[in-house]
Amino acid sequence: MAVRFDDGVDATGAASTTGMSADLFAILVCPVDKHDLRLRGTVLGCPECGRNYGIEDGIPNMLVEDSHRAPLD
Repeated sequence: MAVRFDDGVDATGAASTTGMSADLFAILVCPVDKHDLRLRGTVLGCPECGRNYGIEDGIPNMLVEDSHRAPLD
């Protein structure tokens, strides 16, 4: 699995919350280091490099230049 979910949420629940297709969660990884991502609300975060990628209108912004480096917690 490419995206890990917190708080017992699954891909179907996350899809309804973010507006993203549930199928996208299976293929998205960090574009910098190819590690799995964690979903927190409407942010996909990489626990390895610390970059966070926002989701707006169901579309994840995976552009490195738009990412923010901050811890997920």
